[in-house]
Amino acid sequence: MKEKNLFSEQQKFQQPWGWIVIFTMFGVLALFVWGVIRQVVQGHPWGNQPMSNTGLLVCTIFVFLLSVVLTIVLIVAQLETSVSANGISFRFYPIHRSFRIYKWDDIAEALVKKFSPFGIKGGMGIRFTGRTTIYMMSFNAFGNSGLHLVLKSGRRLIIGTQRAKELEHAIEKAKQTINHIK
Repeated sequence: MKEKNLFSEQQKFQQPWGWIVIFTMFGVLALFVWGVIRQVVQGHPWGNQPMSNTGLLVCTIFVFLLSVVLTIVLIVAQLETSVSANGISFRFYPIHRSFRIYKWDDIAEALVKKFSPFGIKGGMGIRFTGRTTIYMMSFNAFGNSGLHLVLKSGRRLIIGTQRAKELEHAIEKAKQTINHIK
């Protein structure tokens, strides 16, 4: 029987600067394609100190592959978090193919609180700061909320959320359920 989630959140990449980077990369790709057409196809050197035709083709292919891979990652990337009476699970797809599951027995502390993304070496993705691993999908300059987990092993996790109040309520409800069972 499948357990009932008290909270479930899926965050997708929504930062405009990421798309600006992608469009800029495709602009650079267009410039390289123009260079290939000009130098390799038409036989006119591209620039004052042109690189070899092979070098130009290799650079163009590299920029193309990098642009495609980054675009795909931005489209499919998501941070999924859920809270149930059994514990907390999350995954940062496509880095994590399956969910990371932490049972309540393994968790020493679970709090939802605000933090400065710049104070923890901000940005999106996965960050490592000492014994703390941070999973962020988006942030703003005024601070964010995150689920701060301290495991009994001493390891610490911060999982970003855009729905702090709902997450906090679900954790409290899960704690009440656990205390009621004991």
